[in-house]
Amino acid sequence: MAAGGYYDIDTILSEEIRVPCVFTLDAVGMGVLDPTTSDEDLSQGAKVDFPLWMARPLAGKGMVNLDLPKHYTDRFREQLEAGPGAVNLRERCPFYYEVGVVLASLMGDQRLQDTLLMVFSGERFKRLLDCSLNSLNEDVNSFTRDLPNLEKSLFNAGYRSSEEYVGWKSRAFNKLATSKVIQGKVKRQKL
Repeated sequence: MAAGGYYDIDTILSEEIRVPCVFTLDAVGMGVLDPTTSDEDLSQGAKVDFPLWMARPLAGKGMVNLDLPKHYTDRFREQLEAGPGAVNLRERCPFYYEVGVVLASLMGDQRLQDTLLMVFSGERFKRLLDCSLNSLNEDVNSFTRDLPNLEKSLFNAGYRSSEEYVGWKSRAFNKLATSKVIQGKVKRQKL
């Protein structure tokens, strides 16, 4: 899913986002998966929300059809296309882009991919870049509070870069020093 890999906490958390699924066949003995039913079996057409890590292989085997969560539907996409900067994506899904890309890929939904790209690379990205590079010594918590995980990590990278640039420009980094990584290796070799 994400580039972080198997042990990446963000990847694990994004895989926990629940996705609505509809069974395409009778699921014998699987009634425990649906908390709203007391039946032992799930019949064809039963709707259950599964975490993404479970929905992906079930959809791949044709056991379920995926439905889009509300924050990826056509109606919500129209709101995003009208004004993506005004929508709080974190409130809908903290891993909005990561989950959206996986769902678009699984469902073959090119329009969802296009919408995600438009939202990410448009007005929101410009605002994020501007704020991250020009907000030193300002309180940015109100801005970052509403950012989904991917946008927040980009903001933090831009903010750190801006801090380092200001430090370099003011000659705070004019003295060369040995890297902490190298210092650690030298100490280990002496033992």
